[in-house]
Amino acid sequence: MTGHRWWHPTPLVFLTVWLVLMAVGPSRLFRDPGTFWHTRVGELLWQEGFFRQDPFTFTFGGNLWIPHQWLGEMGMAWLYWWGGFELQLWAAAVLLAGIFALLGQRLLTAGWHPVAMAAAVAMALAAAGTHFHVRPHLVTIAGMAIIAILLAEVETGRAPLRKLSWLVPLLVLWANLHGGVLGGWGSLLITFGGWFLLWRMGGPSPLRHKQDLFLLVAVLLLPPLLMLANPYGWDLCRAWQSILDEPVLRQIIQEHRPLSAFDPAAWPAWFLIAAYGFLLLGLPKRAWRVTWFLPLLWAVQAVERCRHAALFVVVVLPILAAFWPQTCWARMAQSTRPDWFRSAPYHWPCPWRSWILPLSVLLMSLVLQAGNLSLPPLSQPDAIPPSTEWPVGVLPILQSEQDRSHLPARLFNDYRDGGFVIFYAPAYKVFVDDRCELFGGEWLHAFVLAASDDSRAAQAIPQWEERYGTFDYALVRHNTPFARYFATRPQEWELLAHDTLAAFYRRR
Repeated sequence: MTGHRWWHPTPLVFLTVWLVLMAVGPSRLFRDPGTFWHTRVGELLWQEGFFRQDPFTFTFGGNLWIPHQWLGEMGMAWLYWWGGFELQLWAAAVLLAGIFALLGQRLLTAGWHPVAMAAAVAMALAAAGTHFHVRPHLVTIAGMAIIAILLAEVETGRAPLRKLSWLVPLLVLWANLHGGVLGGWGSLLITFGGWFLLWRMGGPSPLRHKQDLFLLVAVLLLPPLLMLANPYGWDLCRAWQSILDEPVLRQIIQEHRPLSAFDPAAWPAWFLIAAYGFLLLGLPKRAWRVTWFLPLLWAVQAVERCRHAALFVVVVLPILAAFWPQTCWARMAQSTRPDWFRSAPYHWPCPWRSWILPLSVLLMSLVLQAGNLSLPPLSQPDAIPPSTEWPVGVLPILQSEQDRSHLPARLFNDYRDGGFVIFYAPAYKVFVDDRCELFGGEWLHAFVLAASDDSRAAQAIPQWEERYGTFDYALVRHNTPFARYFATRPQEWELLAHDTLAAFYRRR
C-alpha cells in the first residue's frame, strides 16, 4: 500500500489527537494541582536561582526540599511567560499527539489498515488519557515510547545495536526533567540483562560480539554517572527514592492506587492488557524475544499503580507492532481479511507534504493565541483553569487579602488547593500541598484521616494551630469536615467569599 503525497494517516492521527486534546484540555488536563506549583517553582528558579528549602508552606517551610523536576519546571514557567496556561496546553497537546502519531505509524508499518490503527490509537488514548496532566511527567510518557520503539527496532534487526547509544543523552536530559527516568533505565537494565543471558546460552539475541556487550554496559552505566552532573547532585536521586519508599501514597493519592476492575475509566487499560496477553499467546516459542515481554512488566506496574497505565500503553503498542507479523493471528487475518491486516510488514512512506495541513493548523493556533482571539479548540483564552475544578470564584478576594499584612499570612487549606494558592496568591504560606516527598506519607495520612471525619477534624485543627501557629485564613472545600469546622465557628471566623467549590475565611 502506498499513500498519496498529500495524504497520509500519520499526520491525520497527529492532527486529530491534537484537536481532541485542545478541545478537552481546559477541563481535563488542568485537574492536577501540580500544574500550578510546578509553574511557580519554575518562576522562582528563573528569578532566584536554585534553592534547597521549601518556600511555600508554614508547616514545613525551611525544611530541605529540592525541585527535582527543575528543568521541566523551568520549561513550564517559560511557556507560561510567553503564552500563559494556554501555551502550556498547546505544547502538551503537541507532545502527546506526536507520541500517539508515532505509535500509530508503527502499527501501519506492521501491516495494520489505517482504520484498525486508528481504533487501536483511540483505545490507547482512552486507557492513558485520565493520566494526562500539564506536568513534567509527560516527558516520561514520551521517553518510555522512544525506549520501546528503539528496543523493538533493534530486536527485529531493523536498526543496528549502536543506535541505542542515543539513549545516553536522552536519559541524562530526562533525569533533569522528571524522576520517571528510573522506569526507563530499569526497562533497559531488564532488557539488556535478558539479551546477555540469551547470548551466553546461544539463544536469539541482538548481541553478536564482545564489543556489543561493551556498548550495552556503556549505555547502562554512563547515564547514572552523568545524571550526577546536575544542580543538586546526589540529592536529586534521594528525592526520587523518598517518593518510591512511601507505600502510604497508595492510600492517599488516587493516581498511586491500584488499577480498579470496577472503575469504567480503567476498562480501556484492562482491555489493552488482555489484548496484549491474547496476541502474545499467538506467538510461537521460536519467535519469543526479550523485548516482547517488556509490556508485561509495565502491565504489572499499571495494576499496582494506575498512574503507570499510560506507560504501559506507550510501551505495548510499538512492541505489539513489532511481533504482530509473527503471530498466528496475523496469518489468520491475512487469509480472511487481507484488506485489514497483513502478515508481513510493509513500507508506507510519510511524505513531507502530508504534514502541511497539521503544521498550518498549529501555526494558526499560535497566531490566534498571540492575538488573544477565541476560536475553539484552536484558541480558548481565559478557559484555564476550569472553575469546575478550582475555586476561581474566590480568587479576587483571596488575592486582595494577601496584601493586608506585611508578614506572610498562614492559610489553612485543603490538600489539593495548595498548588492553586501557591501560584495565584504566593504571599500566603499554605498549610499543605501535594508534594508528598516534603510532608512524608505518615503526616499526609494523618491529614487525610482528619479530612474524612468531623470529630477528627475538630481535634486536629487546634492541635495543628498549637504546633504550627495560629491560622490567619482558611480556604476549604464545601461539604467537608474542614468546611463544617469553620462554618460552625462564626465568632472566630468571618466568611469573606465563596463559590460553588470552596469558602474563604478570615480570622476575626
